[in-house]
Amino acid sequence: MWVPIWTGDEAYEKFEIHGQPTNMVVDLGKRLCTCQFWMLTGISCVHACAALARVNKRPEDFCHPLVTMDSYRKTYEHYINPLPGQSMWEKSAYSQPQAPNIKRKPGKLTTKRRKDADEGTSLNKKAKQTVTLKRQPKPFTCTYCCVKGHTKRGCKQKRADELAAALATAAAAVAASKAKATHTGSTPATESSNTTNPAPPAADISPPVSASQAEEVELSQPSYGGTQDEV
Repeated sequence: MWVPIWTGDEAYEKFEIHGQPTNMVVDLGKRLCTCQFWMLTGISCVHACAALARVNKRPEDFCHPLVTMDSYRKTYEHYINPLPGQSMWEKSAYSQPQAPNIKRKPGKLTTKRRKDADEGTSLNKKAKQTVTLKRQPKPFTCTYCCVKGHTKRGCKQKRADELAAALATAAAAVAASKAKATHTGSTPATESSNTTNPAPPAADISPPVSASQAEEVELSQPSYGGTQDEV
């Protein structure tokens, strides 16, 4: 809150405005205030408004003429003439203005951008050394053997157990294959021996023949050694 205090002049125009953060001096006759807002903008500041309220005057009467509504109306009281399209403009007999030629400066072209003041000068050849703080991780604990210092992926005990399990599986597979090979090799041999030498039935076995019976059989049966004509 601003409190105006009259300084005691005869024109009743100078006041001392008490408030926060500091006190201000207002001169209504010269239209000045120590905050400089009234002089720069032409609009009465809060300190001037407090002094004008003390003398029962309107702040609008102490503003600059350029910021009033009368000046605004006078500025736009004339209408703006309409213009046709650019293709219908009258062509001038004079030469049209051209852009100036770009002259290349001697020397090598700069490829680096211009840095701001807070980014540091580009004359420094060596970059500033930045200190980066590394995160210190906690010690790992293996979930397989419950030993700190390594993880399950690099556990030596797990690798040894996996290798032993793989060797046991391979040995079991080899033993099973050998047992299967021996079983399949003995069964066909016995079957083939049984088929090649079958035992004759008891009814088909003839009784033993003596020597005299054998001679009679040979004499009684004719021998056909020649051709059919000779017989």
